[in-house]
Amino acid sequence: MANYCKVFLMGNIGSEIKSGATNAGLEAASFSLAVNKKIKGDTKTTWWKVKCFGNTAKTAATYLSKGLPCFVEGDVQLENWTGKDGKEHHQLTCMANQITFLGGKSQSQSVESQNQAQHMVTPFDPLQAPLPGSATDIDFESIPF
Repeated sequence: MANYCKVFLMGNIGSEIKSGATNAGLEAASFSLAVNKKIKGDTKTTWWKVKCFGNTAKTAATYLSKGLPCFVEGDVQLENWTGKDGKEHHQLTCMANQITFLGGKSQSQSVESQNQAQHMVTPFDPLQAPLPGSATDIDFESIPF
């Protein structure tokens, strides 16, 4: 039986985009995404950590900023670490393959420039990355955030 894991998230960016490069020189970016759900008149917010690489990271760092809405498509990864207090921590992270911008960098942008930004999303292509193999070969410990 084949396995498949995909997540689709639509929400507002909750932090400034952190960008940098891996030790191998691959562009990397991360941000938090607030996804709201209304339940019986109350709003429940779920926070996701989103990471992206390659052209997707470069484009996200250029065009996204805190508060803007976006649609993220990617895979789910469970991150585990031990905190300074010795406690085990776990966090679900979305490894974004594609990000669709739902708004411009500022409210003063024209509709035309916002439409151009929406269509500039470039999915991460591991074959064009400077790393051998696929995105699963990325050393996540080398990312500076």
